[in-house]
Amino acid sequence: MSKIILVTAIMAAFEKAITLEAVQSVASQAIETLKVYEATESEKQTLIDRLNAEVLAREEKLETVNAELATANEELEASNEIVAELSAKLNKAEENRGNPNLQVTVDKKDYQIVGNKFQTVNGEYSAEDLAKDETLLKEMITKGSGAILPL
Repeated sequence: MSKIILVTAIMAAFEKAITLEAVQSVASQAIETLKVYEATESEKQTLIDRLNAEVLAREEKLETVNAELATANEELEASNEIVAELSAKLNKAEENRGNPNLQVTVDKKDYQIVGNKFQTVNGEYSAEDLAKDETLLKEMITKGSGAILPL
């Protein structure tokens, strides 16, 4: 309700009031109505101000959360790169890892061949080829090759 409508309503009530008591009663009611109206407007403004402050606080929080999200996404991207690198290294290691069942005995000692392919001065050998060549096995053991581990 606007003040103009309120004042118009109060003036109409004054015109209808016949006695002094009626005029005083209308005036008293009008004063109370104006106080409530002004208090209501004040409360509305307070509420608007409070809501605007809340909106600003939430916008700031949103900016903070978005910045944290961006940082987390960057960290995730870096982590994904590390995972990809480690996966590639793991795949390479698995390619080069020996068959745990591929064990050999040389001079009554047990050894495990670690790796799938081996390069020597005589050429390239698979783990299976190496297991069949006792002379090459003895040579690699004597040289302390890390490709043949004692069990």
